[in-house]
Amino acid sequence: MDGHVFLRLCLIIAVVNVASQDKPILIDIGTAYDGGVWDVHVVLPENYPFKSPTIEFINPIFHPNVRTETGSVCLDVLGKNWSPLYDLYNVFESFLPQLLTYPNPFDPLNAEAANLFLFDQTSFIKTVKMFIEKYATVEMLKRKVKVYYETAGGA
Repeated sequence: MDGHVFLRLCLIIAVVNVASQDKPILIDIGTAYDGGVWDVHVVLPENYPFKSPTIEFINPIFHPNVRTETGSVCLDVLGKNWSPLYDLYNVFESFLPQLLTYPNPFDPLNAEAANLFLFDQTSFIKTVKMFIEKYATVEMLKRKVKVYYETAGGA
């Protein structure tokens, strides 16, 4: 894909308290996704910023607006409502956290997650937490990064 830029970034759903004396502390911000760590694949098209980036979650996430099998994201602002005034800072500091804080079950890519979100919040939260424990922990990300550097000949 000539002209495309590929990025791999990490999305951590928490607030970092840097005022801690010993080390930063992750603070829950009140969503079902608190504490989850996701590997996010970003593709910048050749005509970025005039065309939106493509965003995919690499590790599975249970969310009404994310296709579990592929990690593709359904978010208007990353499609028809994209503006060249937006940048990756907006994507990671605003759009994705908002998506995880306020899922839209009326435009789902994952019908099961949308139905649970609408009709059984307890089961929805339980399933989200199960996905986090199984696929989205800091330890899992560290292992993945270690394997990447070992296989890529990194530091």
